[in-house]
Amino acid sequence: MKTDKRVHKVVSTVILVIVVGIVAMLWYLSSVEDNITRTDVPEITDTSETEVTDFASCVEAGNPVMESYPEQCSANGVTYVNPEQRRESEAQAQPSTGIISGEAGYPSERLPEDLEICLESVETNEIVGECHEVNVADYSIEAPEGTFYVFARTQDRPDYRAYYNEFVECGLRADCPKSGHQALIGVEVTSGGTVEGVNPNDWYDTSQ
Repeated sequence: MKTDKRVHKVVSTVILVIVVGIVAMLWYLSSVEDNITRTDVPEITDTSETEVTDFASCVEAGNPVMESYPEQCSANGVTYVNPEQRRESEAQAQPSTGIISGEAGYPSERLPEDLEICLESVETNEIVGECHEVNVADYSIEAPEGTFYVFARTQDRPDYRAYYNEFVECGLRADCPKSGHQALIGVEVTSGGTVEGVNPNDWYDTSQ
């Protein structure tokens, strides 16, 4: 009888040791797995909560900015452009122009159908750009920045240039100084500016 009790006690002790060992092993494995999860796996920042709607919010969300001008930032398949730099870039790309306006004339009852107004460079005496057809007396044309002599021409007088000059400013009268035909007036055009009263109507220069 004593032998049976002794055996039973030994068996109980062995079982207890085994259970404790299993519990300890499970705790150890759980601790090691938790430690690996916290130390070896990089933390991923959830940026889905940051709403990207423009360039500023794209940069704020941590998205890379492209090395370009204007600057660009991409997020979720959409590219946003730095609005400040885009305005500067567009302004630089646009040519600087102004307006020349006045009254076209011709020594007849009506203007020739092919009457054109041209710009001649003061520096090179070459025609700048294309000439502008004029169908009515009051004209207005776009011109680049610079200083130009303005003249009218028609195929009725293919070799003649009717300039805006001092003879025109004098009133095209017979008593105006003849030197006014050669006294061309340079018209200065500035970006966004308008020059009025430019009347290329000297059709009376007999030296041409």
